[in-house]
Amino acid sequence: MRFESSKGQSLGVQRTLKAFENAMFTLLSKQKFEKITVSKICEQAMYPRATFYNYFSDKYDLLDYCWNSISQNIHLDQIDPKHIRSSFFEVFDQIYELFFSYQEVLIGIIENNPLNSRLAQNFINHFSNILEKVLSDEIGEQNEMIPVRLLAQQYSNSAVIILSWIFLEGHPTSLEEAHRYLTVLVGNNILPE
Repeated sequence: MRFESSKGQSLGVQRTLKAFENAMFTLLSKQKFEKITVSKICEQAMYPRATFYNYFSDKYDLLDYCWNSISQNIHLDQIDPKHIRSSFFEVFDQIYELFFSYQEVLIGIIENNPLNSRLAQNFINHFSNILEKVLSDEIGEQNEMIPVRLLAQQYSNSAVIILSWIFLEGHPTSLEEAHRYLTVLVGNNILPE
């Protein structure tokens, strides 16, 4: 992203970024990502191309911004790093709630961008990386049998498989049931308390 989003944003900047984000989601719910152009995004957002390029390098940059914008609803700073198992489930719960709140948007996107598409894989990888980072940071050297990164990838992949199955493949499942699936997939005794 060309614009430094970590700096304070004026209301005008926030409004502009939100307009581009909404335009991307609207277009994704109507057509394949590959067919979306910067011109279409600008038309949908009602901003000129020059404004788009003030903030983003290309449509992929905007897509990354959209995933990061959604992920801001995951509050990793509130996770207790002393308890890996509960931290893992807390992050899983937050992503579950996030996907639940964006369910209509996700359904619209998946109707035009199948799960095996580059877009869907980009989305899945984004959330897998969030889970993997939390786990890698928190597992540290507590597990001597398996490399930390490998273990974190296995846990995050299991979580993302469940979330994808529920929200992207359309298998409504309660959070409690999702916890049960996750416990079975990662094992009861693998994650230390």
